[in-house]
Amino acid sequence: MSRFVRFLLPAAVAASAIAWFPFTDSAQEPSRGQEPARQQEPHGEHAEDEGPLHDAMETLDRGMKGMRRTITDPEKTAENMERLHGMQAAALTAVSLCPEPFNPLSDTEKIVWRIGYERKMLTVIDGLLQIELALVEGRHDEAREFYSQLTGLKKEGHDTYTPPEEE
Repeated sequence: MSRFVRFLLPAAVAASAIAWFPFTDSAQEPSRGQEPARQQEPHGEHAEDEGPLHDAMETLDRGMKGMRRTITDPEKTAENMERLHGMQAAALTAVSLCPEPFNPLSDTEKIVWRIGYERKMLTVIDGLLQIELALVEGRHDEAREFYSQLTGLKKEGHDTYTPPEEE
């Protein structure tokens, strides 16, 4: 694959990601050091079954399960590319939907929590892009390695951002 395509593909996805997020009026932006208002997920008995964050995570999970056995099959590349695009859109949506901390945190700790979550989701997006690029270039074994890395990220993210189950 040419260097141009290697540059163009990630640049195109990044451009689409930027276009995905709506621009806000500067009058609505918080002052420096103030935490911006974020859409938060509900907590409670059925919180994990509700809301856009759950929907985005379900899309990611279905995509991972769908690719598990087909990622190294060159004949399934088009199917996996379609699946990856849906997963990328879901991950982009999830970036701004940080779950509320399940333990009381100071304002500074809440900001650190949110930034950690957003960075983790951006790492997921990067992993999805690495898989896509590897598939486009016919490097299916490398795509499988990136897939394995994503499964590790999923566990790390769930260990950190999912409330522990009550006993």
